[in-house]
Amino acid sequence: MLSIVKLFPRRHFILCILLAVITVLWPHSVLSATIGQSEQFFVNKNYDQIGRTQLTATLRVQGDHASVYLDDRFLNGITSSQAATVEANLKTLTSEFDLKIYPIETATWGSEPNPGIDGDSKTVILVESLLPGFGGYFDGVHQFPIEQALNSNRREIIFISADALLAGNASMYVAHEFQHLISFNQKETLHNTSEEIWLNETRSEYSTSLVGYNRPFLGSNLSRRLSVFTREPEDNLLRWDNTPSDYGSAMMLGEYLIGRYGQSILSETLKSKLTGAASLNAWLASRGEREKFSEVVNDWAVANIINIPGDTRYGYANTDLAGPRLPPGIRQSLRPGDQFTTIVDTKPWQSSWHEYLFPSGLSDGAARFRLGNSGSNHTLVASIVVFENDGKKNIRQTTFDSGAGAIYIPSDSSGNLPSKVFLVITDIADPEQNMSANISIASDIISSEALALARESESKSLFTDAPVVGENSLIKRRGSEKEVYVIAGRYKRLLTQQAQALYGHLANQKPVEVDDTVFNSYVTSNYIRPESDKKVYAVWPDNTKHWFNMTGQQFTDSGRDWGAIFVISDAEGKLFAPGTDIKQ
Repeated sequence: MLSIVKLFPRRHFILCILLAVITVLWPHSVLSATIGQSEQFFVNKNYDQIGRTQLTATLRVQGDHASVYLDDRFLNGITSSQAATVEANLKTLTSEFDLKIYPIETATWGSEPNPGIDGDSKTVILVESLLPGFGGYFDGVHQFPIEQALNSNRREIIFISADALLAGNASMYVAHEFQHLISFNQKETLHNTSEEIWLNETRSEYSTSLVGYNRPFLGSNLSRRLSVFTREPEDNLLRWDNTPSDYGSAMMLGEYLIGRYGQSILSETLKSKLTGAASLNAWLASRGEREKFSEVVNDWAVANIINIPGDTRYGYANTDLAGPRLPPGIRQSLRPGDQFTTIVDTKPWQSSWHEYLFPSGLSDGAARFRLGNSGSNHTLVASIVVFENDGKKNIRQTTFDSGAGAIYIPSDSSGNLPSKVFLVITDIADPEQNMSANISIASDIISSEALALARESESKSLFTDAPVVGENSLIKRRGSEKEVYVIAGRYKRLLTQQAQALYGHLANQKPVEVDDTVFNSYVTSNYIRPESDKKVYAVWPDNTKHWFNMTGQQFTDSGRDWGAIFVISDAEGKLFAPGTDIKQ
């Protein structure tokens, strides 16, 4: 500083002092961001092409939302023709970030740290020479001051492969990594918690579809992930080892969840204090969905083998994923007198697929699959897909908490077993233990007498001829119960005969008789909203309706569930006489 005093007048000296103070207190501030300026950056040696921990990069382009720096070493090592391509691609990348990536992702996921630790509203994109196979990375260490992290750049920064920039596909990796920056803000900064890696990566993988980079499908990131997933589908979903199969599973799971529930299942859980499967379970419950995330994962496993077009539970909504189906891992023909035992080595949150074929013309009886668990207490979610002889599919799901139970498939009304079945098993033990379980599947064909005995004596069994209860089904308690209920999500609502007659699809529907366990699994609701009315009412036994005279926030704060509201016809709404308002 002494040389500065000698060279500059006093007013210039004061300006320099102020600039120095700003640089110390507000490092890498907006004042330092000028095109052509070179800076030192900390980088991760595990991803850098030559294992550097620091490099020099020059600010090449600035946009409304990004400052893009280029690794000097990379630029000095390419030809003049390549340098011209890089310059053009830098401008394209900046434009893509400003016009597509930033507005779409922040609208969906929420804000990144802005202005963040560096006081600059622009995100730094550092284009670096990375190891082959790495398109980019995000490191949360740069969100901390030097006192907490010596190698912090104190920037909102993401790192992108220079080779990807040269190839012209860097925008895809920016879309992926920018979600990680947003996630850091939504979880670590706002809620002081860390998202589980598998779910964080699922959102980032989906971000490439969200922004539009997976169209056209051929050659896209989605097509590559699908190829990996098809080769290695038995991935431990919730344990992240940073392998290609991990990314394949994350991408395909994200596409399935979005297709079934919409973007809100990923965007709203990002803003939650909860993380991982717990956040997804809470979201499902808040929407009135009956299933837990573990059951959704098993549904997804079923979708991967049957992939029914137009069925968002057992197929993909994305038309680019409509065709591919996974082959079963095990295929077995089963005849009377045969007894087979298959041992499956599974890890937590892995699925396995099994196909069983039956010859035509089998006599009256049942196929039986007994699941056992050797040396561990892994919980299993199992679905059986029965290919009936009339061409229909009957799909049932059950959970064996101790990893043991049985599934029975009785013959049809003609006395024949189905042509084939798929058995899909998902192990949902604690993902952190990473301990294998030896699941045994003993399969055989039994007599009608043995089936009847099993119905009486076996409580932990699934019988696939049990009545199907689905959305808009009518149910009643088995026995003398006269009341009929209609199902929606995890709720049931009492429906009078007069009201039933008003709905064409319900008028002639015979109620399904269910046992107490199934009946009580649905929560009774008396909340209604006529389709042309914005008001929500509670219906009382005297056939009166009572308006919830309160704001939406007051309704939520009172502990009431929006998912419990049944939308009814205007005609049914007129069957209820107005009653007093509900104000609390």
